[in-house]
Amino acid sequence: ADSFCQGTSDVATSTGSISDHVRASSSSPYRPYSSCSWLLAPAGGLGSCRIVFEFTLADLAAGDDYVAVYDGANTAAPLLRRYPESSNDNLGRLQPLLSSDCQLFVRFVTKLYTGRVGFVATFSGLSLGIVSASPNVASTSADDTTVVTVAGSFYEVPDGSSALVCVFERDRGETASSVADKLSNQRAHCEVPAWERAGADTVEVVQLYLQFGSVQSPTPLAFTLVLDSTVTSLSPASAHIGAEGAVSG
Repeated sequence: ADSFCQGTSDVATSTGSISDHVRASSSSPYRPYSSCSWLLAPAGGLGSCRIVFEFTLADLAAGDDYVAVYDGANTAAPLLRRYPESSNDNLGRLQPLLSSDCQLFVRFVTKLYTGRVGFVATFSGLSLGIVSASPNVASTSADDTTVVTVAGSFYEVPDGSSALVCVFERDRGETASSVADKLSNQRAHCEVPAWERAGADTVEVVQLYLQFGSVQSPTPLAFTLVLDSTVTSLSPASAHIGAEGAVSG
């Protein structure tokens, strides 16, 4: 049997989907005189994530029936999209929506019976900064600098911007930073600073944060660097990171 939405639901998971009803069959229609809401608020916290929202099914009668997506915690927030906007609106015209912060409010309203099947949408919370990193994507460039590739959410960083910064912190408190190179909305390069250390080779844990304006990635990437006394650069060259490094995050 069909199971229909009701009232307001708080959704704290980082990914998932919402729908006006769970369908017993693909052609099951939505219920008339519905009023349902969802507050999408992944646990990342305000200022540390964005939410990508995308319709995978959208079949509503134009007029009094609609689903509206707001960029915030309630209907007082800016409206990102109301569907349908007209009788010509269709799923092909619905682009993915991106929140400005870590909250989206979705409202679904219907009146008379229409026989239409309703909507389904997926959402994903994107933490600002580092999501993951792999030692296999660290490499030493031609000029002997070491570059670490990190995966994350960089939708809000304009292409070519110098505002995204990699901050490295050694276990003894020393810090260094470099401007990150945004490769895409999901990947960026960080150039490792050339710290020098006299004496024997030293292995130490370094914390890597990403910073964009006043917002810093909530969780650092911790990894092992090998400082080789015979060279002037701090290595995780690919051989060192692959054999010696431990990456978590």
